[in-house]
Amino acid sequence: MYLLVGLGNPGVQYEGTRHNAGFMAVDLLARQNNIDVGRSRFGSLLGKGRIAGKECQLAKPQLYMNLSGDPVQRIADYFSIAPDRILVLHDDLDVEMGRIKIAAGGGAGGHKGVASIIGSLGCGDFARVKIGVGRPPLEWTAESYVLSRFGPQELELIEKELHWAAEAAEVFVTNGVAAAQARFNRKDLNELGVRR
Repeated sequence: MYLLVGLGNPGVQYEGTRHNAGFMAVDLLARQNNIDVGRSRFGSLLGKGRIAGKECQLAKPQLYMNLSGDPVQRIADYFSIAPDRILVLHDDLDVEMGRIKIAAGGGAGGHKGVASIIGSLGCGDFARVKIGVGRPPLEWTAESYVLSRFGPQELELIEKELHWAAEAAEVFVTNGVAAAQARFNRKDLNELGVRR
């Protein structure tokens, strides 16, 4: 079984914000695979289904971003899911808008949700899909920027990123993180098109 986790903050006030890009990607992945992510358990909204023929749990932790680790650890423990079968989808300030980046592990890179998961699991040996939101303008703090909504000119870019992120999750499940990196860690992502 695989665990695919989207990071974000619960509540209508955070819907559509940059920090909720992980939630948005998991919602898209769920729609594409007819999985209902509506069961409340382990401090998360959970949905179980098959993606590319593989059994998966989709999760959206509901304890706010910087407390994401506890729900992820509880789910992984209950279903005996090893870290190398966990994929976390999240926003990333260091990846420009219009791109995603797949990482096989490593540190948190300043992302509090990822840091919480590393702390709870006791390792960083899980894969990530970093959804690019770019750096904030000089007059913005990072916190206010990630809690802001995408501008009209950014909506087409983030829609593409979310589709790529969902596709990257499928590649991870079917062929592993190296295959996802080879496909999506490239400058010319637009050549891939967008699967609908």
